Amino acid sequence: MSAEGIGKGDVAALHMPNTILFPVVLYATTRVGGTATTLSPLGRPAEIAKQLTDSNARVMVSVSALVETARAAVELVRRQTGRDIEILVCDKADGHRPVLGLLGDGDVPECAIDPAVDVAVLPYSSGTTGVPKGVMLTHRNLCTNLQQMNGVHRVEEGDRVIAILPFFHIFGLTALVNNALRCGATVYVHSCFDIDAFLTGLERDRITHAYVAPPDRSCWHWPSTSRSTAWTYRTCGASSARRRHSTPGCSRRWPTGWAWR
Repeated sequence: MSAEGIGKGDVAALHMPNTILFPVVLYATTRVGGTATTLSPLGRPAEIAKQLTDSNARVMVSVSALVETARAAVELVRRQTGRDIEILVCDKADGHRPVLGLLGDGDVPECAIDPAVDVAVLPYSSGTTGVPKGVMLTHRNLCTNLQQMNGVHRVEEGDRVIAILPFFHIFGLTALVNNALRCGATVYVHSCFDIDAFLTGLERDRITHAYVAPPDRSCWHWPSTSRSTAWTYRTCGASSARRRHSTPGCSRRWPTGWAWR
């Protein structure tokens, strides 16, 4: 990322579904003092262009399946602001360099980071009460949140976490990327939520921790769902979930686990 011109105060835009390269790009950006802004992989070109412009992103990292949308968004930014934004890809796409090609490209420069001031991640709100707004999260913000999480329910080395929540969203970014990796857990990455793949993964991979949003909890009542005994925690968050709809169904199928909301 340093070779791409990303340094203190610069912004890199992450435009991809869940992938094992997401944390690689994220931490490479923050390591050199940059800020990562996360984009929804379902966003339309105009929506993405607004965030690229508002965040003043210098580079965009996408995937081949989304590269046409990325190109359209970057072209809108160029027309509106005159700025060019290079698009890198996590896999392969004609005309774009793979992000893995940057590995070992020079030494990592030293960078003085003030955890209380420097912005590490710039996710955008959903826009429920207006247009989406950038949320400036410093390094200290993120670290404090991780300490808070482990004070309530711990993730430990050897735990197995299933990742169906989108990494670009703060819930997935915090619980599945930052916290799980910080604690040494193994993360089983799903690019999107598919109920059969999710349920199969729970049993096959002996998942100990699952984090879901209220719409995903429908799987707790799915006929093929077994009574897995491997789970330690199941956390439901990001919006309200009624206790009478969640806890009984969860506890009935998985009596050894805990449900949080």
